[in-house]
Amino acid sequence: MPDFFCSAFTTIIVGDVFTDGRFLLKILGSEKSCNLKKLIFYTTNRFDFGLSYSTNKRTDKIQFYNELRFIKTISNQLKTKIIFIQNNPWESKYVDIKLGSPTHNFLNFTLIRSFGYSTLPTVDGISAKDKELPCFHDHPYFNELMLDAGIKVKLLDEMYGGPTVLSQYKDSFIALAFITLTYQVSTMKIYENLYHGVVTYVPTPKFLRILASLPGMEFSFIHDTYEIGNEWFQYIEYYNSELSKFFYFFDSFEELKKLMDNADVDPRNVREEGQKFWANQRIKSTKQWKIVLEI
Repeated sequence: MPDFFCSAFTTIIVGDVFTDGRFLLKILGSEKSCNLKKLIFYTTNRFDFGLSYSTNKRTDKIQFYNELRFIKTISNQLKTKIIFIQNNPWESKYVDIKLGSPTHNFLNFTLIRSFGYSTLPTVDGISAKDKELPCFHDHPYFNELMLDAGIKVKLLDEMYGGPTVLSQYKDSFIALAFITLTYQVSTMKIYENLYHGVVTYVPTPKFLRILASLPGMEFSFIHDTYEIGNEWFQYIEYYNSELSKFFYFFDSFEELKKLMDNADVDPRNVREEGQKFWANQRIKSTKQWKIVLEI
């Protein structure tokens, strides 16, 4: 099978799970012949994701890290051009931490953010009664905390319909998506919702740390970001300086109540400005991909 990939294609893109392309890196690191001109890793998840399921987790990770260090040292000698792309700033930083890199951006990642395109069909006809409350779809324990604080929301089920549904709510979507989903630092929901003009409430970094310390609120990704010191939150897309202006933050449940009670739930006009911003981001990402693919 490895020989097939080397002979049948000139360009391969490994999407999402970096380790799915590990066998190709091993081929390139050996003396075997390979006709690949480009091997592109589009990383939207931690680069070592999946290795935790191996029989000997620690040994396998150390070996994988060494394989990447070796590929880095011989990359200029290879006929195949290896390109590393990330859809959020944390991926390259995480690589540097785990590989103990002496330099910033050891693997020379290029940041190309996702398009925010959703294949879900548009859902119309949300009742006026439902729209009276902000909607919430994330962590069941956090919902209990909101109820204890006297905050009522419209709970969405797992198949709620995506961004075209959320954008129809008069109030706001209380987003803790990065807390509960697999892609916590960067979720596709962030980009989809921006493009569809969804007004989003997010806990501040300070409040997030408080929530993360509570029983039942386990956010493993946070502990990795803590390793880089006080600027850890800049690597979470909701808090990134380029994107944070399109979200509304609350530092406590009392602040959340105030946000919800405001007559104008969107004073910065995120519904329109977020859409404009992400429409331009799509154009930028398209241009970046054209450069990578040389088309």
